[in-house]
Amino acid sequence: MEKMSSQLTTAQSQISAGLAENLALAMIDTQVQQADDLVEKVAKQANPTISDDQIKQLQQSAENRIKSQQQTIITSSNQRRIKRFV
Repeated sequence: MEKMSSQLTTAQSQISAGLAENLALAMIDTQVQQADDLVEKVAKQANPTISDDQIKQLQQSAENRIKSQQQTIITSSNQRRIKRFV
């Protein structure tokens, strides 16, 4: 019975970690879109003659930073899972 309880606790932890990771990833996708919109708006306000290519470069830079954070979240989540089983 104790083993079953332990397995249930482990399964609950895995599900919670998976849900948290999925939520974080969904939030990051939203951040990317919001960052793209904000970069375009601010860039055009700061320099009305800025080219679309320059805006795209700024957006790509912001997206790269956000995706780097995303990878950090995934790596951290995976490391926590590994520690639970070691």
